[in-house]
Amino acid sequence: MPRTGWWIFGESSLVRGCFDTFEQQVIDLELKLQDRDNDLAAARAANRELMAQINRDPARQEE
Repeated sequence: MPRTGWWIFGESSLVRGCFDTFEQQVIDLELKLQDRDNDLAAARAANRELMAQINRDPARQEE
């Protein structure tokens, strides 16, 4: 079946739509990853602070 201008246009439109969808999914996943990186950084900071408090506790030093 020969490819007509309309068929090619329809195909490229479909490909463009798929590309746009995938591009949005990438953007959404990058935002989720950034949120998780921020959560991880906050958890690590809290852990460091808690460990510092434990190490400063004089009662713990006597054990």
